[in-house]
Amino acid sequence: MVLYDGNAYSLEFDGAEIGLPAGSFIDALSHAPDGDLLMSLDVTVAFSTAYAVSAFTAADEDILRWDPTDGVHMIHASQHLVLSFDGSGVAGGMHFDDDDVLEYDTQSRD
Repeated sequence: MVLYDGNAYSLEFDGAEIGLPAGSFIDALSHAPDGDLLMSLDVTVAFSTAYAVSAFTAADEDILRWDPTDGVHMIHASQHLVLSFDGSGVAGGMHFDDDDVLEYDTQSRD
């Protein structure tokens, strides 16, 4: 996604950085009131463990939410959150670093 501020263009969002493969396209894009991006893809995309703790698939009818500051995505079909943090930590006994992406099952109470 390209942003124009009245003077210059800048790249606001690059789908390749969140694992969108070549040949997949964002077919709907909007800003949520809080500034997050809401998007839909034109094809089903399988995200690998390079972008999540466990692989997941977003169908073409799913809406993905991307938070440009916190690195948060909601996979509405599964109600899972895909998260990235700016530092290292521990979640559920699993250690992670700032370059890791975590998937959280919001339906699980464990």
